[in-house]
Amino acid sequence: LDQVIVRPISGYENTKRVTIEGEVFYPGSYIITSKNERISDVIKRAGGINQFAFPDGAFLIRNQKGTSSKQKLDRVVFEGVSQGDTLVDRRQFLSNEGIIGLDLSKLLQNAYSKWDLILEDGDIINIPRQLETVQVAGEVFLPVYVRYDKSMSFKDYVNNAGGFSDKALKRKSFVVYANGQARSTKNFLFFKKYPRLKPGARIHVPTKPERQGLTTGEAIG
Repeated sequence: LDQVIVRPISGYENTKRVTIEGEVFYPGSYIITSKNERISDVIKRAGGINQFAFPDGAFLIRNQKGTSSKQKLDRVVFEGVSQGDTLVDRRQFLSNEGIIGLDLSKLLQNAYSKWDLILEDGDIINIPRQLETVQVAGEVFLPVYVRYDKSMSFKDYVNNAGGFSDKALKRKSFVVYANGQARSTKNFLFFKKYPRLKPGARIHVPTKPERQGLTTGEAIG
């Protein structure tokens, strides 16, 4: 009834990998070399970002249990538009759990700060190319892509899409930025403060909820 127990070497762990894609000099798969390896470490090992990179659009896909990194990346669809611009399909982008928007500019300037996340096995870092348009969708008369202009306001972009439709719920309008982060419209009394725009952003104007007719008793009440 003897038992032979072979114990693992102290501190041994299976090989863990992360993938970096997009506008870096050496994209591909990298082995995590320490428990404290961060996004800035892998970007440095990948040669840094190149001149075509759009830091404001960078995001990280964190591998969910039971879902491979490849499967999750396949669900993030990119579509080409005019002038070689590249935009994430926001509807699919928003449906992906595990997507984390990155503030790459702060992250690279402040390595090992709160913006510089510790990497986990299966993480995918995506750094897109420079974006040049803003998408306007939802309850506008002509959903469209508009060339980004920093001098234009939220309403200017909506006007380029024909303006708000009669069904538009203006006070609930929101913006999804290229890295997946979102900002909503702030309302104070009769004033609305719309989110500011950045390249690659998507404006979404939701629909007013349908009102059901009141009974005579409810109307009197």
